[in-house]
Amino acid sequence: MGSQLAHQLGHLPGVLAPHASEEIAVGTDPSVISDHLAERICDAFGLFGEPKHCAERLMRAYEEAGIKHVFLFPAHDMKTGYEPPHAEVEVFGERIGPRLACS
Repeated sequence: MGSQLAHQLGHLPGVLAPHASEEIAVGTDPSVISDHLAERICDAFGLFGEPKHCAERLMRAYEEAGIKHVFLFPAHDMKTGYEPPHAEVEVFGERIGPRLACS
């Protein structure tokens, strides 16, 4: 695995360093990454789930690491292309933002 990503995965609270058998080189085709490693990467760097879960993870990130800003980036691929995250921003403001304001 690229040393920067391995370093980040290994030093996040609750994230274990990847197994040697799951190491990948920087620039590796993402389709060869195991499902297990992809889930760990998504959990470490992404935020997926119900609004309550997302709000809890954001509060934890703030409390444990001082995170004050997030980047909303919709899932996409070469077939679907990229669209600005208008819907994600709207849902965040309506369903997750209020949960953060109450915390």
